[in-house]
Amino acid sequence: MKTTEIEFNEVKIEDLEGNTVGVPAFYQKMLGNRLYTSAPDIDTADLGRKIHESERAATELNLSQEELQLLVNLFDQFVILGFPLHSAIKQYLTNKLTSFKN
Repeated sequence: MKTTEIEFNEVKIEDLEGNTVGVPAFYQKMLGNRLYTSAPDIDTADLGRKIHESERAATELNLSQEELQLLVNLFDQFVILGFPLHSAIKQYLTNKLTSFKN
C-alpha cells in the first residue's frame, strides 16, 4: 500500500510581529489523543492512535491515501490550536492529499 509521510513540523506561519512560528512539538500527540478520545468510529480511533503513537515513539508518520483523506475530512471538526495554525496545517494536509492523488 502506498503511503505518504506527514511532518507537522514542516508547517510554518508568520505571527503578528513577523516571526516565523512552527507547530508546537506537542501538537501531533495532542491531535492523535483528541481524535482517539472523541472518535465517532473505529477508523477515526485507529487514525488517532497511529498519529499519537508515531509521535510518542518518535517514528515517521506515514498515512495511506484513505487515512489522509479521513484526516482532512476530520480536521474541520477539531480545532486544537488557533485558527491561523489550524488553517496552515489543513492546507498542508490538503496539499499532501492532492500530490498523493497525482
